[in-house]
Amino acid sequence: VKIVYSAVVSTQSTGMNFPCVAKCTYFNSLLSWLYPCVKAKFVDLQKSIVAQLGSRGLSISGDGQFDSPGFCAKYCTYSILENLTGKLIDIFVVQKGQYVGELEKNACYEVLKRVLLKHGLNVTQFVTDRHQGIAKMIRSDPLFK
Repeated sequence: VKIVYSAVVSTQSTGMNFPCVAKCTYFNSLLSWLYPCVKAKFVDLQKSIVAQLGSRGLSISGDGQFDSPGFCAKYCTYSILENLTGKLIDIFVVQKGQYVGELEKNACYEVLKRVLLKHGLNVTQFVTDRHQGIAKMIRSDPLFK
């Protein structure tokens, strides 16, 4: 992280005849080094959390957060937490136009599908806000029976 921070500082000080990193090099280094490291660490932590939770019946909570208030949001991030430990199980980001319909409902569906099918967790209780689309999806979709 210190290397990335120093690259940001040096790109801003070009008027003082300091050697600097070009924006292209900076963003390429983020894509090549930083992002893969962060993703690998998240996946490792996620695997250990899923292993700790095991096959017991879980009570989980989920909520969606939008990148901006109102009706102009471009992204929705849906997070799933285990209620007893408070640990993050999974997250899913949906971009406007990626799915037809409501962003929060689609993000919830995708992350719950991953929790149930990919991670193989036994969910006995799901707590969320009063989103009507999510409530109907949970009642009617055979995946959640």
